[in-house]
Amino acid sequence: MSFTLFYNISELLSLKEVSEKQGRHITSKDFVITKKAAIISYKGKIVWVGKYAAVKPRLIKQLMQINKITQTLQRHSLSQAFIMPAFVECHTHLLFAGNRASEFNLRQKGMSYSDITKKGGGILSTVKATRKLSLLELKRMAQKRAEVFLSQGVTSLEAKSGYGLNLSSEIKMLEAIKSIKKLNTKATLLALHTLPKEFSSKDKYFQWVINQVLPKAVKKQVVDRVDIFVEQMAFNKKHMTALFKQASDYNLGLTVHSDQLSPQGTSCLASQQGASSVDHVNFVSDSEIKQLSKANVSNVFLPGADFYLKMPYPQARKFLDAGARVALATDYNPGTCPCNNIEFIGLLARLEMNMTIEEVVAAYTVSAAYALGMQNTVGSLQVGKQADFISLNKPYDELFYSSTLKNPVVKSVYRLGRLVASNGQVVVEYALLLMISVILAMTLVNMTVSRNPDSPGFIIKKWGDILKVIGEDTQK
Repeated sequence: MSFTLFYNISELLSLKEVSEKQGRHITSKDFVITKKAAIISYKGKIVWVGKYAAVKPRLIKQLMQINKITQTLQRHSLSQAFIMPAFVECHTHLLFAGNRASEFNLRQKGMSYSDITKKGGGILSTVKATRKLSLLELKRMAQKRAEVFLSQGVTSLEAKSGYGLNLSSEIKMLEAIKSIKKLNTKATLLALHTLPKEFSSKDKYFQWVINQVLPKAVKKQVVDRVDIFVEQMAFNKKHMTALFKQASDYNLGLTVHSDQLSPQGTSCLASQQGASSVDHVNFVSDSEIKQLSKANVSNVFLPGADFYLKMPYPQARKFLDAGARVALATDYNPGTCPCNNIEFIGLLARLEMNMTIEEVVAAYTVSAAYALGMQNTVGSLQVGKQADFISLNKPYDELFYSSTLKNPVVKSVYRLGRLVASNGQVVVEYALLLMISVILAMTLVNMTVSRNPDSPGFIIKKWGDILKVIGEDTQK
């Protein structure tokens, strides 16, 4: 990755001020716009950001000395676009087979999510289908679905396991998540999602996860965080506390599905035990909100799930006015939020929870980065952070206003200073295009020659196998 000057930026929103406030008490005054700006990056990280007029030979020389750069500065025009940090999607159940449309029909007829689960539906129906997928199928699914988020301006993505609930399937899901290319990913172990049919005791299953699944995931280096669903139908606070203790010994991040369907008193306890995020937080009291506003935790709202379940939304204004750090995410999953459109999520936040456009943007950048423990890497455009940004066709206040197939506002997406998506389409690397061209050309030759070990056809197959492996490693 080269030493690059990004210029022709009509307006730049760095969110530096929002980052310095750690995503709390956000107002329009924190959205400082720099006109005629520039960004300089080296090896995918920002080494300078400011006014383009300040980019002089002396500055370039200083940057080269400080960062020990020997490369020649390359210039990349951003065509007078509006530039801001790329989005961070901090809560998804990305990998699942099948759908739960039949359950949606049951809910329309009045059956509750809890009742559906008791009858063998819900999470377990998805587990049954997902276990049948091979690792290769999971990897392809992970990449394809991750790129849907990438095309919307998301360069950092969290994804959970939790639809395997046995050793091999949980590990396969995590391996597939870690194989995702072109995005920054965080793989979260959610084996404690619900009780699988193979176990009759939650306590015994919990011990099995702690003693078998978690150590295996750590050994294979496929897990970054742990999660647990704390609810009457799932697990309890004692399970969460024990999980967090074990995961902390492995230096893993901590999060929890907390207080979603009923008040469990989970959110505050999790924040005290070192969780970087508490997710859902629908049923929390005013006193708990006050505690959470003082805690070093991101409160992740998932309004898409509330919309689909017809549940009360989190008390967003109470959280925000108290100074809590609030993040937003899709909760993309087949049962309670089959929606991967971040524009719709932001729109719900504005319509149903009275969040301002500035609060929504901060929630999907700085605060979401905090939720994943990535606040020093992404979320704002500052020196030392990744050059992950998006160019807009229009000002930021036209984001999260409509919900369409392709975001009409996001024009281009850059990760580590490289263009990865444009006009709603993921960019294919030139190297990969070249490989495809070579394979096609050689295939045509193969059609005209005899098939024997010494023929070009045999060689084509071998080259095809080699290029396939190379292609899989491209754009990690």
